Amino acid sequence: MQTADLFDKTTKAERLEKWCAQKGFFTKIDLTQYGLDNFYISAWRRVDEFVQAGKVRRLSKEEAAFRGFRTKCAVYCYVGSEDKNGTDRLLL
Repeated sequence: MQTADLFDKTTKAERLEKWCAQKGFFTKIDLTQYGLDNFYISAWRRVDEFVQAGKVRRLSKEEAAFRGFRTKCAVYCYVGSEDKNGTDRLLL
């Protein structure tokens, strides 16, 4: 279980994006657990904003099954931001 660092100057959104990058692939269940552990109940809404911004993408059911996820919940993949060449990088 992670705990919130009271002296950390980063925002909740920045910590959530860092967590997404570390996980790579994650489900809505993982996201909800992260939110509960870090006192960030609206974390799933922020991930929806990341999806709209292009930082995270939601996998189709077929791709989620291909990646080994056997769940009916949403599965996400952290894509990140554009690199120096202007192309999106996918963390696999």
